[in-house]
Amino acid sequence: MNVINVDFKDFSNEKSLRFDFMHIDYVKKIFKSPSYSFKDLFDIVSETDDDYLDNDFLYAEIGDVNKNNEVFPSLLNFNNRDDDLINEPLYKKISKGDIIKCKENDILISKIRPNLKKILFINEDHSNIYYTSAFVCLRPKIAPKILFYSLRTLFFRDLMALSRQGKGYPTLSEKDLLPMKFSKRIIDYLISNEEELLSKIEKLEDKIKILKYDLIDEKYIINNTFKEVFKFNYSKFEELKDI
Repeated sequence: MNVINVDFKDFSNEKSLRFDFMHIDYVKKIFKSPSYSFKDLFDIVSETDDDYLDNDFLYAEIGDVNKNNEVFPSLLNFNNRDDDLINEPLYKKISKGDIIKCKENDILISKIRPNLKKILFINEDHSNIYYTSAFVCLRPKIAPKILFYSLRTLFFRDLMALSRQGKGYPTLSEKDLLPMKFSKRIIDYLISNEEELLSKIEKLEDKIKILKYDLIDEKYIINNTFKEVFKFNYSKFEELKDI
């Protein structure tokens, strides 16, 4: 009898131990047709720099990003740390190395609860923000925006199949992404029609921006309704607040 001793940490990384239905179904599917590997389309990057240590900088956690490709970062400065007590937890995280910097056209995917579709395309506005390393930063090798929307739609179910159920919610790591395959037929179609698709996408993005300007703030709707129903005098209320 030949007995082999294996470190439990190495044993836990054995891919065949994955027995959840979505993952097994996905593995069966990817071998049925020609495909591109993850490395054919993406690099995983983890970059940062030290400029933020001496200046104001913007920092975003997963909770500061929504599924509409919007970011609401915190403004930090280590020189003002002693006076910025409300953000002390962020300074502690960053001091431990929980910070990455992405470039324009990169794609961020949340490692925690990826099912919430917090997949962010780094456009010009987002490129000056630092992010928590609880995101995976992907650098597309071709057609960045096309691949971004593909991950949110055509290949989103595949992302979920690769995610792991941990602590009651899904998680996704860099290692989970590496075995991912992309249908060659779909990718080739997207690339060959990239110009046409981008034109349609950008028109829709512009339309969304215009519609956002017309949105009425929820707080205004609530306050106005409260004022009408209860005959509340907000002018008097604001005067009393100042006293």
